[in-house]
Amino acid sequence: MRRALAQAQQLAEAAGVELGPVRSIVEQGGQPPTPYRAEADIAQRAAVPIQPGTQELSVTVEVVHDIA
Repeated sequence: MRRALAQAQQLAEAAGVELGPVRSIVEQGGQPPTPYRAEADIAQRAAVPIQPGTQELSVTVEVVHDIA
């Protein structure tokens, strides 16, 4: 969101206009939570070590502003 706002401000400045209020925010990408069967998976998960910080999530945010 910070990057989207910074880019919007930069584009508005280059166009010689001012940003108005946010009209819409749309999130794209990411992954929905994955359901699992706890009983069937416990044995398999117990044998697999989990390393912290190895999962990455990427999300694209589209923010539309009015022009003031």
